[in-house]
Formats: sequence, C-alpha cells, structure tokens
Amino acid sequence: MEFIVKIDKEKLMNRFVLLLGGIMLLSSCKEKDKLDQFSVVYDVEFIATWSASTHPTDFPSNAHFSPIVAVSHLASEALFIPGLNASEAVQELAETGKTDKMNKAIEKWLNTSIAIDQAEGSSFDSPGMSGKLQIGVREGYQTVTTMTMIAPSPDWFISATTSLLDPSDGLWYDEVISHAIAYDAGTDSGVSFTSPDEASIPVQGLSYLNSGPLTEGSDTVVNIGYFRFTRIQ
Repeated sequence: MEFIVKIDKEKLMNRFVLLLGGIMLLSSCKEKDKLDQFSVVYDVEFIATWSASTHPTDFPSNAHFSPIVAVSHLASEALFIPGLNASEAVQELAETGKTDKMNKAIEKWLNTSIAIDQAEGSSFDSPGMSGKLQIGVREGYQTVTTMTMIAPSPDWFISATTSLLDPSDGLWYDEVISHAIAYDAGTDSGVSFTSPDEASIPVQGLSYLNSGPLTEGSDTVVNIGYFRFTRIQ
C-alpha cells in the first residue's frame, strides 16, 4: 500500500515564518526585560583568538568554546578558588561544557542575594566571536564572572572576573576588556585536547593551566581570547 503525502508549501512557509518570528520576539523580550529590570546593563561577548596560528601544537579540528555563563555578584564571592577542589558545577562545565549544575548553583546565589543576574550564550567556534549576552549590574554587584569550556579538552576552561565600576570616581565604565585566564579543573588527567576520559584519583586542586599544548612550551596560556563588556544602558 502506498501513502502519498501532499505538502502545502505556502502553509509550511507561513508556519516557519511564525515560528521564527516567535523566537525573535522571545529573544527581544528577554533583552527588554534586562533593560527594564536594571538601570545599568552591559553587553558581554567573548572574542576567541585561539587558532592554529596562535597555538599550533595539536590544534584540534573542531576547536570551539561551550556556551558562556555570566553572573553579576558580590565581589566577596567566587564560583571557584584556585588550590581548592572544583565544585560539581565547575567540573561539569569544564569536562562537558554543560551548564545545568552551574545554572543551579547560580540560582542559589540569586535566591540568597549573592548574585543579581545571570546570562548564558551559545557554543561557538574558535577563532571566532560569541553572541552577545546582556547582564544587569548595580552598585555592590558590579563584579561579573564569566566561564566557558575550552573544547575539546579534558577539563580545561577559561574565566574572567571583572569589576565594571571605577573605584576612583564611582562611575560605570563604558567598556572593559578582560583577558581570559585558562584553568585546569583538576578532575581529569588527560594531557591533550582529545585525550580519553581519565578521572583524576584523587581529585587535584583547581589550578591555572600551566602545562599541555595550549602553553606552547611556556608555563602559562596566553592570547587565547578576551571578554569585552560594553555598557548599553
């Protein structure tokens, strides 16, 4: 028995346009919510410079970064501390790029007034540029932490913690550039980008990434990219 399905191309196109319009409207509403909720709002983007030219050793064919997570919070708090073991949230982000546990950790910060806003982007190739996120800040919560996984990698990630308020005059910066710092979560013992999973036993303290192909024979990772914060309100 043969079944013939007739597709009304005009109706299909109309539905696609409506769906696309709904997605764009939802995105626009989210951005508008930020501008309505906060008197000071910044665009956040990551410019990835990591490439076969800057870091040729074992450069992977699918080099990219996981979705960026950003949170505005009290300066006295930190998502991680070098020398201490990584939390489950940091481990998940560093090893897989997933953000579920990190978002739950940030949600606790929001519920206890440690943080006032959060944002998340999409994965993007390197070299390249992330999409822009919007983050709301206010005095007392002028510190923003950003994180994203270096991918592929065993458990390497980059982060920046930046204050957007000028302490000398109490005015908000129009633009801030914060260079990415590379970290090893200490939860996987792989030595290169595509090393098989090898859980660290025992878990090592989270540390600055000072070995492996990204260092190019140095004791640190440089020129992998930078975060740009631009005030829009």
